[in-house]
Parts: sequence; C-alpha cells; structure tokens
Amino acid sequence: MSLILGVRFAAYGRSSPIIVAEKVFHTEYGRYGDEAKGYEVHIKHYEQMDNTLLFSDVADRIDEIITKGKLKGVKILADYTEIGKAVIDELRERRILITPMTTTDSDKETVNGQGGYNVPVRDMVAITQRLLLKKRLKFAAGIDGVETLSDEVAATYRDDSQYSDAALLLCLVTWWADRFVAEYKRSLKIPKAGRL
Repeated sequence: MSLILGVRFAAYGRSSPIIVAEKVFHTEYGRYGDEAKGYEVHIKHYEQMDNTLLFSDVADRIDEIITKGKLKGVKILADYTEIGKAVIDELRERRILITPMTTTDSDKETVNGQGGYNVPVRDMVAITQRLLLKKRLKFAAGIDGVETLSDEVAATYRDDSQYSDAALLLCLVTWWADRFVAEYKRSLKIPKAGRL
C-alpha cells in the first residue's frame, strides 16, 4: 500500500504532529522503469495534537484517523525518539500495527531492535529537499502551516535539534516513501461478457 501515517511523539509540553501521505507513481518522471525518479509524495493530512494530551489520546486520534479515513492497511510510522519505548508498548497493546522509528545524527541507518529503524536526519532532510526542489512533494489544499514546514526543510541542513517536530516527521515520512514504498498495483478481476 502506498499510504503512510506518521506520528512523532514529542516531549510533554510540545505538540505531537500527525501526517498522512501517499506515494503516487507517475510514468512521465521515470524512463525504463526508473522507480526512484517516478513518484511524488502527496501530503493528505497534517495536524498538531495538543501539547497537554496523554500518549493514549494521541493513540485514540490515530485510531480515529484510520477509521474515519478508511485507511485500512496504512503503514504507521511512530517516531519515539524523545519519549522512549513505553508509548510503543502502549500502541502495540492496543493492537495498532506500527513501525517504531527514531531519528539520529549518525551517518547510517540501522535496525533499532523494536522492528523499525534509526534514521539519520541528514538523509531524511536530503530526500525531502530533493522532492521539494523537483516539485514532487505536494500538499492538499487547505492544510495550515505547510509553507512554514516547506521553508524549514528547504533551508540548509542543520542538526536534529534545530528542526521542529513537524519538519522531522515530514522528512521521516518522505524518507520512508523513498526507501520502502513500492508501486502498488491492484489486480482487478474482469468478469466475462454477459456475467456481472
């Protein structure tokens, strides 16, 4: 599936952002099946959860977005860099299938031992900047705050601590789309003539 829901659990007192994105393939961008060049990332939903909410409230909101948006099968990335593993355990207890992620200042991605990845901020930002420059990162009409996010990510690379939680989440979602989401092809069964 090409849908991704990302959440970055921020430390208490800061808002936790949620982003829903879709990787959309376009044959006019790539030649000879060049998948790396043949896609856009469309941001379908972006919100900041209140900074006084409990992690369980954020988990409730994730459930609500998936249910109301009919996002069955969506890939859920949960960035727990700042708050530790407890929130991952809570999400799993609720049977929310997640991929736990952390962002790092290291030079290479590694498996994090929770079934997810530790991802270098530098790599995430570079992929997102490339998509912005090539106009392949699109935002749905009416989403507040996207200009600020785009400007922040488009700036020269800084260390992890100088990016907002929302900008880091945007970069994580685009990194995942670039790295892992394969083209989704749905096979349709066409009935024979006269049989409906």
